[in-house]
Amino acid sequence: MYTIYTIVKYEIRECQPISGPEPQPGTPGAFRALSATAAAAAMAAGEFTAEELTRACLERIAEREDAVGAWAFLDGERALAQARALDAQKAAGGTLGPLHGLPVGIKDIFDTA
Repeated sequence: MYTIYTIVKYEIRECQPISGPEPQPGTPGAFRALSATAAAAAMAAGEFTAEELTRACLERIAEREDAVGAWAFLDGERALAQARALDAQKAAGGTLGPLHGLPVGIKDIFDTA
């Protein structure tokens, strides 16, 4: 059994524990058990693409958003397009930073204009 935590309005809330073993690599829930460090390492090793990780994050947001209410704005199509561009950059042998391909959500207390 493992637990997922979410940050909502300055509080860390524990979601209901997920019963059963942690998801195995290659299964739909496998991305949920990854830290950012593990996801970056796995992507760099070619275990999955930025698009696959982004799609999994968007699917999880769709599953939980009604209960969590964390997103004021989410452009899933743009996130997927950016992930595909990052995958193309990697395939072309481009320079990769340590956060290359990791989806990031920006908290609304930051000016993004």
